[in-house]
Amino acid sequence: HYKELFGVDGKKVLTVFGFLNTRKGYELVLDAIRNLDDCVFFIAGGPHPSDKSGYVERLSSIIREMRLEQRVRILGYLPEPQIADVMGATDIILAPFHDMPGSASLSLGIAYGKAVIGSDIEQMQELRSRGIGVEIFQRDKTGDLREKIVALTGDARRQAELEQLSRSYADRYSYSNTAVQLRELYAGLLMRRT
Repeated sequence: HYKELFGVDGKKVLTVFGFLNTRKGYELVLDAIRNLDDCVFFIAGGPHPSDKSGYVERLSSIIREMRLEQRVRILGYLPEPQIADVMGATDIILAPFHDMPGSASLSLGIAYGKAVIGSDIEQMQELRSRGIGVEIFQRDKTGDLREKIVALTGDARRQAELEQLSRSYADRYSYSNTAVQLRELYAGLLMRRT
């Protein structure tokens, strides 16, 4: 029912979350999905409050020039309830980042147990090695990103495997699990001292 909310029934929804900036690789996604008519791209975020670069306007005009207005939506800043709706409609989280100083946007996708397609930057490789459900593509290679999107949207079993990996990772490192582990650690330390 989430896809109905956005009028994208029967489409594969690809989402990049978080503040809009040039590091996130939106143009690469636009190129990759240009001919993938069954895919819709949600840019789920707006400019950072201190951003005066005009990047959002430039991105909007690129979308118009490429005639992708029907399949690409810049959703702007999302209040908490809307994040859940967007996540419910999302099939795959994209992380075509050029670099990643620390990505709350990716953490959100993992917390919701989503499959991720990410660029082969070092941080993404590290997350994959830790067990997150991420399919890696060659950074800045439109063709490779397109192939990964086509392969994953066409393979429900692989997508489910990646989702399970993300869910397991999120469960293992959730705040409540971390709190339980800390409590056990402190309890053990206290017992040793008494």
